[in-house]
Amino acid sequence: MYFKSQAAYEHYHSPEQRCVRRERATKEAERAVSEALALHEAGDEDAARQRLTDAGIQDEGIAHYMQSWKS
Repeated sequence: MYFKSQAAYEHYHSPEQRCVRRERATKEAERAVSEALALHEAGDEDAARQRLTDAGIQDEGIAHYMQSWKS
């Protein structure tokens, strides 16, 4: 990542900005899981897996969600 100034670099890596990015990523992951659950409940397990994959959820996480949704 390229920054135009030291101040821009420091701003990007500040605790506040890291918190903002983490919250945004958490909300995106939660949305992906909700959408994948809806797809799973509609009977489209492949689409549910793909939605989780597209969200960057690792194979172990996908396996966990798929298994928990089957019970």
